Amino acid sequence: MSTSDIKKTMMMIDNLYDLNLLIDKIKSEAREEGVKAGYEEGYEEGYEEGYEEGLEDRATVVTDCVNQIDVSHKNEKPVNWIMRVEDGKNFWSSDKYSAWGISDVVNSTLKKAKSGDRIWFTKNKESGGQFSAVAIIKEVVNRNIGISPGVAGMTNKDFGWVETGWTSNSLLIYKNRINLEPENIIPGIKGAAPIRKSTAPKTTEKLRENGIDLDEIYDKFS
Repeated sequence: MSTSDIKKTMMMIDNLYDLNLLIDKIKSEAREEGVKAGYEEGYEEGYEEGYEEGLEDRATVVTDCVNQIDVSHKNEKPVNWIMRVEDGKNFWSSDKYSAWGISDVVNSTLKKAKSGDRIWFTKNKESGGQFSAVAIIKEVVNRNIGISPGVAGMTNKDFGWVETGWTSNSLLIYKNRINLEPENIIPGIKGAAPIRKSTAPKTTEKLRENGIDLDEIYDKFS
């Protein structure tokens, strides 16, 4: 993979999982190129000796590029997403699996999210409207009940969900969940949308009106 190919590929990456796969691939190729270049220069130790002498070969260029890319992605600020979980009872029933069932509408919206973004689970207005929890998004997987291994093959009954009329063809897999119910934090979000980005104009305005700073709350309780 040439450096120009690497840069083009980087422009298409939108999640940390794919980034890490690319970094592993590049580093593997870089090591191979470094060894080759080192031996061609007559160094018995090959790759390491080549670097010690400052060989400006493809391995060095690629490794520098990877380091710059890795740092830039690590410095990205997570996006906050807010999602309703009705009264929260079904959510807590499946929390031990770090999975939550989502509709096709929510799945479509979450295609814009990245691994590492934050998901805020909030109760509906009838149940108080407060945050139940916040977690880190890992991935979204399709459900194949009775076929796929692990959580993707589990039934609603397996998760302990009481049927409420909503259909979930996919699962949101999360990690590092923080229970916020004891804090009774009410964002005051209104509207029919089951999920929204916190930076949406009306959502930002409502959060500001209620004195809610999601980054500040997350830092306080994480």
